[in-house]
Order: sequence, then C-alpha cells, then structure tokens
Amino acid sequence: EASLRALQGGTTLVGIFEMVKNLRQKTQIPLLLMMYINTIFRFGKERFFSLCQEHGIDGVIVPDLPYEEQD
Repeated sequence: EASLRALQGGTTLVGIFEMVKNLRQKTQIPLLLMMYINTIFRFGKERFFSLCQEHGIDGVIVPDLPYEEQD
C-alpha cells in the first residue's frame, strides 16, 4: 500500500535523487536507500549507482537480492 501511495503521489527515483541532493546541502548524516532489485535494473544499474555516488548516498539495502547473486 505504501508503494502504491508513493507512486500515486508522483514519487520517482529521479525525484528521490533530487531530494537527496537538496538534503545534502543541509546535512552529512549517512543516508541509505532501500530498494527492490528490479527497480535498480529497470532504472539502469550503472546510472543508479553513479547517481548514488554523485548525490552522496552512503549505502543501498536490496532485501530481495539473493546473497549468491551479489556480484
């Protein structure tokens, strides 16, 4: 239900990166993103992690990625 509300409210991954960019101007508190692996693959793995680095994301939690496929 939370995912559906977020999508209906216009939340996008690009919008989240913009929010983080603005937040980084005010704080250096470590920030983690928690994502499903299909979101990362659909967005583009290289693009996603490049933007994470560019915007100061400190880590990513991917709870549905099997440990054996971590590479």
